[in-house]
Amino acid sequence: LLRGHRMKCMFKRMLDPEEFLSDFGIRALSRYHLENPFGLEHEGKTYNIGYEPAEATVKIMGGNSNWRGPIWFPMNYLIIESLQKFHQYYGGGDLVECP
Repeated sequence: LLRGHRMKCMFKRMLDPEEFLSDFGIRALSRYHLENPFGLEHEGKTYNIGYEPAEATVKIMGGNSNWRGPIWFPMNYLIIESLQKFHQYYGGGDLVECP
């Protein structure tokens, strides 16, 4: 669990519109990766994680799906539930500004 300054640093990134905050919820992948895809080389193959906000660029992924896109509902639900539990346990003493 994060506490103190580490939690504030996490909230700063999570609530940054250029990173994870969107008009519709918290993104599962930072918007940063829209222009900076992440690549990993393993056993001679390169695997990329890119920001694809709508339909998949590869047909094998099935096109548009509720499991695709930058906003993933189950993750947002878990974030909200966790924030409520943090508030119940720690109280409301620490506030973080949200744009």
